[in-house]
Amino acid sequence: MNSKKSLIEELRNGGKAFLEEYTGLEGEWTRSSDKEIELTIKKKTENGFDVVLYADKREAIVFGQGAHIHMERCNDPHEVASYALGLTYDLLSKRMRIIEYTVSGRPYKWKMQTFIDGKWRTNTIIRLFVWTMFRNKKQRIYQNGQLSVWGKMVEQGVEGDAVDRAP
Repeated sequence: MNSKKSLIEELRNGGKAFLEEYTGLEGEWTRSSDKEIELTIKKKTENGFDVVLYADKREAIVFGQGAHIHMERCNDPHEVASYALGLTYDLLSKRMRIIEYTVSGRPYKWKMQTFIDGKWRTNTIIRLFVWTMFRNKKQRIYQNGQLSVWGKMVEQGVEGDAVDRAP
C-alpha cells in the first residue's frame, strides 16, 4: 500500500495550512479538483502583485505578475510542495520582487528577483518575442510586503515599492 500523497494533495493541505497560519492574506481557491488546483493570493497594494500557486499531477507552478517558476514532481511531492510554498512566502514578502518591462505600454518581459547578500539577484526571466527596437520601453518594479522578511534580510535593509522608470 502506498501512503505517499500526490502533489495535488500535498499542495492542497499545505495551502490550507499556509492560509490558516497567515490569516491576513486574502487567498482564494480558483480551481480545486483531483486533477488540478490553483490558489490565488491577492495583492494588498497597487504596487504589489497577485501570487498564484498552481499544480497538476506532473508539476507545480508559482506565478507572480508574468514571471513564473515550474517545479516538476520528481520523486517527492512533499519536497516540491514545500519548495513551492516557500517561494510563495518569499513572493509575498519584500525578499522578492518582479520587474516588468513594457514596450509601447504592453508587458513583454518579467524578471523574478531575490535579495541575497545585499544585492538583487535574478532567479528567472520570462520574455515574449516582441520587437522592441526604436519603441518606447519602460520598466516597473512590483513588490509585496504582506509577510515579514526573516532575520538577515531585515538587517540588510530590504525595502521597496513599485517604481516606474525607463531602462
